[in-house]
Amino acid sequence: MFLDAHNVESGRTLEADLCIIGSGAAGLTVARALAGTSLKVCLLESGGLDPDAKTQDLYDAELTGVPYFMPLRACRQRYFGGSTNCWTGWCRPLDPIDFEKRDGVPYSGWPFDREHLDPWYAQAQKVCGLNAYTYEAESWAGKDAQPLPMDPTRVVSGVFQVSAPARFGTIYRAEINAAANVEVLLHATVKELVTTPGGDRLDHLKVATLAGSTFYVKARATVLAAGGIENARLLLLSDRTHTSGLCNEHDLVGRYFMEHPHLYRFGTVFVTPPKNDRGAFYRLRPVGKQCSVIGTLIIAPEELRRRKLLNFTATLEPFTSHEVRAAAKEDEVYRDIVRSLPLPWQRARHGPPGYMVHLNSRFEQAPNPESRVTLVDKRDALGQRKARLHWALTDTDYRTATEAMQLLGREFGFTDTGRFRLDENHYRRETWTFAGGPHHMGTTRMHNDPKQGVVDRNCKSHALSNLYIAGSSVFPTGGSANPTLTIVAMALRLADHLEGTLA
Repeated sequence: MFLDAHNVESGRTLEADLCIIGSGAAGLTVARALAGTSLKVCLLESGGLDPDAKTQDLYDAELTGVPYFMPLRACRQRYFGGSTNCWTGWCRPLDPIDFEKRDGVPYSGWPFDREHLDPWYAQAQKVCGLNAYTYEAESWAGKDAQPLPMDPTRVVSGVFQVSAPARFGTIYRAEINAAANVEVLLHATVKELVTTPGGDRLDHLKVATLAGSTFYVKARATVLAAGGIENARLLLLSDRTHTSGLCNEHDLVGRYFMEHPHLYRFGTVFVTPPKNDRGAFYRLRPVGKQCSVIGTLIIAPEELRRRKLLNFTATLEPFTSHEVRAAAKEDEVYRDIVRSLPLPWQRARHGPPGYMVHLNSRFEQAPNPESRVTLVDKRDALGQRKARLHWALTDTDYRTATEAMQLLGREFGFTDTGRFRLDENHYRRETWTFAGGPHHMGTTRMHNDPKQGVVDRNCKSHALSNLYIAGSSVFPTGGSANPTLTIVAMALRLADHLEGTLA
């Protein structure tokens, strides 16, 4: 059932078995998984059913460090469904190596391996509107779409599955509205998590509306699922009993912020002409009514371990015919190559099909305690201190990008697959301009040791016995895959745990 928080009497206290803060991929998945159970669930959403500029402005924050590619208020969506409302639908599970404690990657390692998460990944496929839970290249290859013949000890091919995409707030709205045990309060922004006097357990939540009313929610357990920036911000704002903020005894809340740095068009590949279109595997192809796949090149795990690199993937973007003609006019190398092609390849609608391609990369950011979210003195419309994001990269991040580009270039040559040409803007890292997911990860990281993580393996706060945190803020490392599929898998896992704990 949906209710408007503006209609809740100011000063009133609402009660539930479980309160969920945020209705994005994590929060809405937990609520759906518990719909129809004996648990009374209260889901708090800061926005309404549609976007609203005043609510969106609550995301406004300061940016320092490595230049971030867009304002934070433009990165997320603050209404029912959260940032699935602007999600592009790209999905891929984290790779097994992403869960390992890796030599050369400080602070790496999850409390469990990929195999442990596989059952929930399989369930998450359906939630996200995807096909079968398989991401190996062989499962998606066809007669006219074959992966490039790379040395599998250095570079492997895989796929991303791309959802329609699934807008959770739209496709699951009726289901949530019909759930007798789930109550959704719209326009309800949590201002503070208030503990019991002893400070080891949440007592209630202080909730406000932009219209000025305030009320409270008291629950046996709470799931904080407000996103990678807001999860940390809300904990830091809740400083009544702990002056450094909740769950922050070891100064970990807000630290280890991670993104997926993107380098677009860092190089060009002139793929050796085969008998058929070799690039088809790496272009978006429909595999059903609601899903497509696109191939990707991945630095092999053996090579990552040997070189002590972070995870790195690259996608191929074919030149358009306009780009081919423009390049041939301006660059002698391009002109000679195009002239050497068979006539049908020269006249192809998209340029030489799969022959001249840009390379785009997304790669893992090393966990870094200096990459972090803090608070500033500027206030939002509710009087709350705004966040500051300081995005900081390390030498490992830059070295990964450099060596991965070189490795890909050499591999194209070693296998006679094509010729690689690095864009002149990427010869020196000082000239690199990073984009991002925007994927906000790591600010309330998971670790079994309270001195190294904010939550334990079950996403329960080390400091508060009835607070759980959901979403990519708990990721110890981010891999190179878009995080939504893992967010949903982790939320399904958390829901199973909560049902067993609270029932």
